[in-house]
Amino acid sequence: MAIIVYDLDHTLINADCSELWLQYLIDTDQAGTQLIEEAERQRQQYMNGTLDMQDYLKMILKTHIGQTPDEATAGIDDFIRDYVVPAIRTDALTNIQQHQASGDRCVVISASVDFLVKPIAKFLGIEDAIGVQIETRAGLITGAGHEVICYQEGKVFFYTQWLREQNESSAGSWFYSDSHNDLPLLEHVDNPVAVTPDPQLLAVSDARNWQVMHWQ
Repeated sequence: MAIIVYDLDHTLINADCSELWLQYLIDTDQAGTQLIEEAERQRQQYMNGTLDMQDYLKMILKTHIGQTPDEATAGIDDFIRDYVVPAIRTDALTNIQQHQASGDRCVVISASVDFLVKPIAKFLGIEDAIGVQIETRAGLITGAGHEVICYQEGKVFFYTQWLREQNESSAGSWFYSDSHNDLPLLEHVDNPVAVTPDPQLLAVSDARNWQVMHWQ
């Protein structure tokens, strides 16, 4: 058995689940269209590797400040059905099923907020999932994240923490990702795989002879 790690956005799904969530909030009259413009600006920062995750979280969570996590995600089932399902990569589902049939243990590790990552991962058939942990006070969302963010080197932190908690070994591990922001974790596992990679990750993958896959 091996540990199989998947990035979520633009890897398992052909979209960013946070941007899909903002569109859902706009379409259901819970947020204004200016959030999409801000999301696009921050997406460019993500592509450049310069994204400030605390600023990003403030934008993503703006609508939910003062809500409980359950209140914030009251429409999660409709969201997954109408917004996420059309973006799921068929090849991703096949890959997950092949690894699980071989007895491997799959886990999603994503830089999107955990209240989106966990239910989406479960819908995809993966019980283990780690996303950005958000701060709550008296049970209410503050709009901030915890000190360590599940992004770039933070993914390695949460992955190794999860391994210790689950008494699992990283020997023989795999990580599938599209983004150069995931290089720290790609370098940490035994079998890094670039999936429909961005130009920066493709260049690194070619230089290091990493496997490259193009999922539909």
